[in-house]
Amino acid sequence: MNISLEQLFEKLKEIRTYLIKIGPSRRVGNILKVKLKEANDMFNEYSSWSLNFRKNVSEGKIKSKDVPFYENYCKNFEVLFKDILNLCQTESIETVSHCNMATFELKTALILLPVMSNDETSVKQLIDNIKYYDSLLTKQECKRNLINFVLKSRITQAAKLRLRDDYADVDALISDMNKELLPRKGATAIQNKLQKLRQNELSISDYGKQITELFEDLTISQANGNSECYNILKPINEKQAIKQFSDGLRNRRLSTIISARNYSYLKDAIQAAQDENEIAQFQPGYCPLHSAQSPFLL
Repeated sequence: MNISLEQLFEKLKEIRTYLIKIGPSRRVGNILKVKLKEANDMFNEYSSWSLNFRKNVSEGKIKSKDVPFYENYCKNFEVLFKDILNLCQTESIETVSHCNMATFELKTALILLPVMSNDETSVKQLIDNIKYYDSLLTKQECKRNLINFVLKSRITQAAKLRLRDDYADVDALISDMNKELLPRKGATAIQNKLQKLRQNELSISDYGKQITELFEDLTISQANGNSECYNILKPINEKQAIKQFSDGLRNRRLSTIISARNYSYLKDAIQAAQDENEIAQFQPGYCPLHSAQSPFLL
């Protein structure tokens, strides 16, 4: 079982590496379709493996001490698959951003808004893309068309039963999608998980993604659908997430640097940690404390 999961993970890594290597300009057309299909095939195999794994655990065929190892591998696999989906959508979003968004366009909506499935990642992706398209539209009539398009053609039948038939604005639709279509997670449990998370054997990128997901889940859970509360809580929780990210870094010297720079946005802290780590790998004598960007440099 371990070999099978490891092989799937390595194949998925190869797909991500290839997509990054060819760059956004070549992530189009047939290449994009082929790589996305390969990734989906890998995920389907992983799903079958996962079902078999859970069955073996329940039957006692896998030792309890080995379960955390497999579960960590599963988390990394799912994060990697999400990366690939994001890479495959980059070109479509970049193309859309250059269009005239004064009016709602069906062609653009079909590109930007994927049909939702029952998994949590799919729901979150659709919500994010609805927010993005809404920010580009200027006329209220166009925003109404966006709402109708989502309700009629982008969500599952089960989701239609949970949501209302109509919404006054996009914010109300998104609020209900968060409450009705995503699992409710307890703020205390999320916060405890955030405080315990460490980089350990993860890459900085994967570690940063896990921190980001927990930070977003925490804010959504605490806000409980109230957009005003969300806007108040977001910067407070982001500061906490940045501190947790820096404290949990495996490299203590890098941890000190990220903490001292006092970043306001988590994404900037994660990018800086990746940049410093890459420089250190190619320049063995390099010390972040003495870099031109360091706050310790007088």
